[in-house]
Amino acid sequence: MKNNKKGFTLAEMLMVVGIVVILSGATVIGVVSWLHSAKDTAAKLEQENGDNFENDARKAVESVKGTAPSHVVNQTNLNTPAPTAKPTEKPTEAPKPTSKPNDPTPTTKPDDPTPTPVPDDPTPTPKPTNGGGNSVTVGAATVPNGFGQSGGGPENVGVSGISQSGNSTTVSAFQSTNTIKLTFTPSGNSYTMTFNNGMQWMLQGMPGYDYNKPSYSLTSEQRDWLSSKFGFTLK
Repeated sequence: MKNNKKGFTLAEMLMVVGIVVILSGATVIGVVSWLHSAKDTAAKLEQENGDNFENDARKAVESVKGTAPSHVVNQTNLNTPAPTAKPTEKPTEAPKPTSKPNDPTPTTKPDDPTPTPVPDDPTPTPKPTNGGGNSVTVGAATVPNGFGQSGGGPENVGVSGISQSGNSTTVSAFQSTNTIKLTFTPSGNSYTMTFNNGMQWMLQGMPGYDYNKPSYSLTSEQRDWLSSKFGFTLK
């Protein structure tokens, strides 16, 4: 039986081998080029911290879309409904008050309390003048050296004034900053002496002195004591 099968000739095998070599070389070149491109891209991303990666990717996608057939893009656009534009809404602003609220009623400050009046000193401090050399006589009383500090008595003691009411004579005698008013009323051959309460301690040392005694029927010794201390005499 005759075998009709024919094998490949040497030329055909060399041609096939050549094609395979060419395709393999092209593939290797493409892979090497892709690897270099990948390395460059990685280096660029590392250098620029990936800032231009998004832009580069977008440009790459647009370049791919630009090469697509126009009818495919149009068909896609026809099937995809156009997005409805939403109207821009401005946030509702709170209404501005047209008038300022009335200011609250200002708190009124309480009036200053009425100052407590200072009572008048019932016994004003007399101003001694160490006598004036002018004798003063009012009613039954006489001040030989005038008003002021007595000449022979203790320091800062004397008579600051004399007044008369009816047949009674009142002598204002002072000792330091205190004043006692002694009223003398004729009684027989002498006088009855009364005084304003609270200052009777100024009579301490007078013969017959008693702190609780409201009046005295003066004796000659008492009259002499009054004259020696305060500097006035009685008729």
